Amino acid sequence: MLINVLNGFNFPFNAFSWENINKLLPDVMAQLGDVLPRLGPRMDLIEDDERLVALVELPGLRDLSGVTIVLQQSTLRIAGDLGTYSGRGNVLRRERIQGHFERTIHLPVRVKKGSAVAAYKNGILRIEMEKEIEEDCGVRVNIFRE
Repeated sequence: MLINVLNGFNFPFNAFSWENINKLLPDVMAQLGDVLPRLGPRMDLIEDDERLVALVELPGLRDLSGVTIVLQQSTLRIAGDLGTYSGRGNVLRRERIQGHFERTIHLPVRVKKGSAVAAYKNGILRIEMEKEIEEDCGVRVNIFRE
């Protein structure tokens, strides 16, 4: 990668190369993920011996068919649409998520395919996923005399 010197500092990319910036951005975001505020719904992830449970805040969700949950290897992706305010008056402050949302998280363990079960109650989407059991059964190595 080309190293430019800018105001006495080593700059790891050409100042006008968006391609290089886009390559670095996912790594930076992954490292800052727990520090920066989320642009999607808030989520808790709970683990016990057999499963993971994701609790996702989706207040006011009316149409469950508009929510997509995709579980792939050790990644959970939730996307959908929440309604927008359509009442009278001007919105002076907007803090709740509205419209399209998407949230992707990396799970700490692999989960069994087809094991996810989701339910929605009181504004919380609950997704239960069974952990994949990793059997660590070693392989015996025989020793032969030479």
